[in-house]
Order: sequence, then structure tokens, then C-alpha cells
Amino acid sequence: MNSYLTDANVVLALLVKSHVHHDLARPWYRGLDDKDFGLCRLVQLTVLRLLATRRVMGEETMPVSAGWRVLAELSEDSRVVFVAEDLETDRQLPAMWRYQQPTPQLVNDGYLAALALSSGRRLATFDKGFREFPDLAVTIL
Repeated sequence: MNSYLTDANVVLALLVKSHVHHDLARPWYRGLDDKDFGLCRLVQLTVLRLLATRRVMGEETMPVSAGWRVLAELSEDSRVVFVAEDLETDRQLPAMWRYQQPTPQLVNDGYLAALALSSGRRLATFDKGFREFPDLAVTIL
């Protein structure tokens, strides 16, 4: 079995029943073992922002405090583990931003790629763009 660092798009799909990818995220999540579903602070904050954004959530928008409680409840599951960065993450980061042209949209993606590499986890995402990162093990749901 693989251990994953989970992208915000997968976490949101898992938490929101009306999400277009909810039916893909749920069975994948159910098949995980203890500590296989890695969350990091950046993903937590991104999910909080999305849960509070009307353009994303429509009438299901929730206050950040309620979103934090949803994430806290998810974190109580034995499959979920917090993945913290370390010095190896810092070492990996510069290689993630190798592009010559300005790519501000890849700042967070580069961070997630570096954290996945430094923690020895696959990145679980719906974003096929992560295939651009060399040496990154990616699972596209």
C-alpha cells in the first residue's frame, strides 16, 4: 500500500458530497490504511479557504471555524496523519521552481511536490499538471 500527501482538490472532493469528484474520492479513501492519508498545513488552509468561498461552495459555504471543525473531525480518522515539513523539504524546493518564465500558479504545487518527495509519500490529486515535476510519484484519481 502507498502513503500519500493529499492535494486540496482531493480533500475537498472527499468532504463535499456535491463535489463533482466526490464519487471518485470516497472509494479511494476507504481503501487506505492507517496513516496513509497525509495532510499538511498548506492543504488544510487551502481547504478552509475553499469551504468559505461562495463561488466554490454555493449555498454550502461555511465559516472558517466550521471548516476547521470538519478538518478536525477528518483528522481523528486513523487513516489521516499530519505531514510536517523538514530540512529535506527546504532542500527539495529550489528544484521544483526550475521554470524560466513566471509561474506563480506553481508556487503551491512546487511546495506540495517538495513535501511529498521529502516525506517519501506519493501525491494524490486530480491535477494532471503534477506529472511535470521530475521524480515525483503521483496518483491521479
